[in-house]
Amino acid sequence: MSGIDSTPHSELGYPGAAPSAVDRDGFDRGTGTGEPSEQTARLLRLMKAADDAFNARDYDFFLDHRHAPDVTAHVFGMPETVGIPPHRRDTEFFVAAFPDLKVHNDPYDVQFGQGAWSVAMGRLSGTFTGTLTLGGQVIEPTGKSFTTFFTTIAKWQDDLMTEEFVLFDMQDMMRQIGVGA
Repeated sequence: MSGIDSTPHSELGYPGAAPSAVDRDGFDRGTGTGEPSEQTARLLRLMKAADDAFNARDYDFFLDHRHAPDVTAHVFGMPETVGIPPHRRDTEFFVAAFPDLKVHNDPYDVQFGQGAWSVAMGRLSGTFTGTLTLGGQVIEPTGKSFTTFFTTIAKWQDDLMTEEFVLFDMQDMMRQIGVGA
């Protein structure tokens, strides 16, 4: 893979994660779109490492090693947060309701980037087995699972996300878990 970032992948990836489809098959995977620039390849590997850490519930690595201390997180449907502590709180809150929550990232369905930005698109799944509080209302678990499409758009500086946009279809998720209309 000529032209790809020469930094050893172990330095960019999440420790202990299995080799990714990207490192095995390259970024193109038969799409005909070619390989990304070295900078974009690096950011895409950093994003994968962040999601690997999230899936492993290693919030110290996920947040402290892949997010800037003053990260602005825009998780659609939730209030914007600034800083790691509120981002950790919201992450742990959501995972408490869906303990098996998983970002399907090996490989992502689509990933690309330009300059300081990366975009990762794929599936998000989980089972509603913990309580969820929305708008002051406690929603008891239904035991039902969901799978929906998500997108994470990240702005990076010095290998840390300074801004993160997480988009997924909350209505689709709620319908699948049997909550609401």
